[in-house]
Amino acid sequence: MSSPQIPFSFPVLHFLLFIFVTSIVFHLQLRLSKISKSWKQPLSLEPPAFTIYHPEGIWTVNSIGCLGNQMGEYATLSALAKLNGHRAYISPEMHQHLAPIFRITLPVLPASVAKHIHWQNYQLHDWMLEEYRHIHGACVHFTGYPCSWTFYHHL
Repeated sequence: MSSPQIPFSFPVLHFLLFIFVTSIVFHLQLRLSKISKSWKQPLSLEPPAFTIYHPEGIWTVNSIGCLGNQMGEYATLSALAKLNGHRAYISPEMHQHLAPIFRITLPVLPASVAKHIHWQNYQLHDWMLEEYRHIHGACVHFTGYPCSWTFYHHL
């Protein structure tokens, strides 16, 4: 059985193509104008040269994995430190991964300072546990791949 032929008109096709291209141009122009406003702010890819750290408590997290893991580690560190009343610091490597994309608010712990600290390693699971609300230790280094929303949904 053959299908019925639909009349094909080049002027209609040209008109639809013109409308489609015009709407894309206007949409992109609007998007680029919004993005260009954020480009005017200077972007710092270098970690701060001098970071004041508090010797009474330094919490940090390992900086392993690609962008998704780095984002999860950053968010988990920030949430757990805030939950337990400690200051969170990130490594220069994590700052290097995240600073080109995000506005980093956590201070950077220089490698020269970090190597002289006696760290208490604390293995994290990929979900929030009640014991994570009561972590003791002044210099805690979180390990693992903590990337679950359960760490920071309470904030």
